Amino acid sequence: MRGFRATTPSERRCRPAAGSRLALRSDNVPARLRDDRAPSAHPTLRPVGPHRPPGRAKSAWLSLRSVGLHRVRSCRRGGQVSLTLFGTTHDGPLVIAHRGASRVAPGNSLAAFEAAIEAGCDAVELDVRQTADGVLVVHHASRRRGIPVARLTYQELVHRSRHLQPRLDDALALCAGRIGMDVEIKDEGIEAAVLSLLAQRFPLNSLLISSFHQTVIAAVKRIDAEVRCGLLVGPTRLQGRAGRRQAIAVDWAVGCGADALLPHQLLTRPVRATRRPEAGLLDAAGRAGLPVIIWTVNGPRRMGRYLSDQRVAGIITDLPDVALDQKRRLQNSGAILSS
Repeated sequence: MRGFRATTPSERRCRPAAGSRLALRSDNVPARLRDDRAPSAHPTLRPVGPHRPPGRAKSAWLSLRSVGLHRVRSCRRGGQVSLTLFGTTHDGPLVIAHRGASRVAPGNSLAAFEAAIEAGCDAVELDVRQTADGVLVVHHASRRRGIPVARLTYQELVHRSRHLQPRLDDALALCAGRIGMDVEIKDEGIEAAVLSLLAQRFPLNSLLISSFHQTVIAAVKRIDAEVRCGLLVGPTRLQGRAGRRQAIAVDWAVGCGADALLPHQLLTRPVRATRRPEAGLLDAAGRAGLPVIIWTVNGPRRMGRYLSDQRVAGIITDLPDVALDQKRRLQNSGAILSS
């Protein structure tokens, strides 16, 4: 086994920003591409820059220090894994509840976040938009009954919704000090407002900010370079680029300054045409020093495969209780050894 050290800020600044900087604007994934039993496809980190030193062998140890997650020890399949988030050490890859425990309660609701906390999840993922009257609201869809959320006041949005759409501040008040948070910024231009509100309850370097928009990640980094960011990448954005999709996704993340990469699970499959194991996205991200958190993983077999893979820093799932059970079984079987 070999050890990888974390890249330094100076190395990151020297890293060439290869690849396109086009923003990833859509998280709409056709039903045929969605994970089994997933109610809707959901995106859900940033390459802070630099190029890993040349000559690096395949990863046996993977440092997640650049995003505040530390993998103390690991091996290619299984091994002792320890992750630190919000000052708490977690055994094995992170289990992040997609919009909270969204199969127990409505997604992005306070009830769903509370259920995720009670289940023992490592973090909750939630979506943030801004209403016409400047309220930061936890809401996934860009429209409500055909009207853009950005054109509705908060009260109008609540009136058009089936359940109460919580304000971001309400969600932060519920989660602060109890669970980690992956805050997905859905719209460009609201980065400063989101960070200002987050800073009132969390140290900004203890949160994960994610987005499909490369411009959002870059804007967050300009405001505060210490904020941990992850770039979300969906399968539709890379359709027709099967031969280079791994390199393109990594280049996007590096180019916008993300600390980690959050790909849809379908993008983690190896490219058959190359017949090279290292051609897979997980290995490409590892060589670039990018931790990988995969979404939206709901199938038990896939959960087991990702949770036991040392290249995976975590999974985002609609079924956190199932994922946590899978993780415990893997730890008990020795596939993931507790620290």
